[in-house]
Amino acid sequence: TVIHTLTREPNARAFGPAVREGRISLPLLREAIPQIDDCYVYVCGPGISHWDVVAAKQAGTTPAPRFLETVVSQLRELGIPPDRIKRESYG
Repeated sequence: TVIHTLTREPNARAFGPAVREGRISLPLLREAIPQIDDCYVYVCGPGISHWDVVAAKQAGTTPAPRFLETVVSQLRELGIPPDRIKRESYG
């Protein structure tokens, strides 16, 4: 199953019936993953970059989670083991 979500589009359904509006959330993940014990999840999106880490270090803080870290955290909260979460980041 592939789920597309649009966060800045006022009418996401104009792009097709399977396109969702808003950010990926825990309820959406629960709906999309009915069998947690028997799934692999592929997540692709912006994640904390090397430059985010450098800037945060210079500011004396830690980098704020971005899309990838947020979704992976939600998947872990659902009980999906790390070896079943495949990720690709950019940005």
